[in-house]
Amino acid sequence: MIKIFIESGVNAAQKKGSKRTTNEQNFVETLVAHYFPHAVLGTDYLVVGVNGKDQLPNTQPVFVENTLMGGTNLILFDADTRKNGGGFAIRKRELLQQKEALGIEFDLFLWPNNHADGDFESLLLHLINPRHKGLIDCYRRYEKGISRMNRRHKMYMTQGRKGCIYSYIAAMKKDRTAQTEFSHGIWFFDNPEYWNLTSEWVFPLVAFLRQHFH
Repeated sequence: MIKIFIESGVNAAQKKGSKRTTNEQNFVETLVAHYFPHAVLGTDYLVVGVNGKDQLPNTQPVFVENTLMGGTNLILFDADTRKNGGGFAIRKRELLQQKEALGIEFDLFLWPNNHADGDFESLLLHLINPRHKGLIDCYRRYEKGISRMNRRHKMYMTQGRKGCIYSYIAAMKKDRTAQTEFSHGIWFFDNPEYWNLTSEWVFPLVAFLRQHFH
């Protein structure tokens, strides 16, 4: 089996029979289904939530077990930026050091494109349907307004790319069923009205996955 380890936590709710997920898990599963339709979730591959890069040691037994069973381990983590102590080169070095220290096997891909600084949300910003770009512009004006107010009060927080992407999907008109799905972590990545999964920005990830999804 191919096990894809992501930073957001997804396992606990699923073990209890919940339909909840995370937008990151939802994206990975949707992308695999789009480009590798022969792959069966739960049989050929599984997305595993690590619940943060610093929790990787807690998942060591899962890596080891899958390797012993002849499986493949893939890591999809954020490259991050200098602002939060990361950046592509730094984060790659740290994870490869952990790989050696923990005695585990995996192939590594860092969001957004496996060579630049950034994160999962950095990729999503490039996949947004240009028709709705005005929503992103609107959110950025909102954040600039908060920043101006903070010069005097220092009372407010901005949410950055995460808040921007969340607001993008939250603003889309939905029926009751879709609204419930959204609240459970479904961000409708299979909907071309919202997202472009054929953008050249996903090609590096698709090429990485294609090495394993024969």
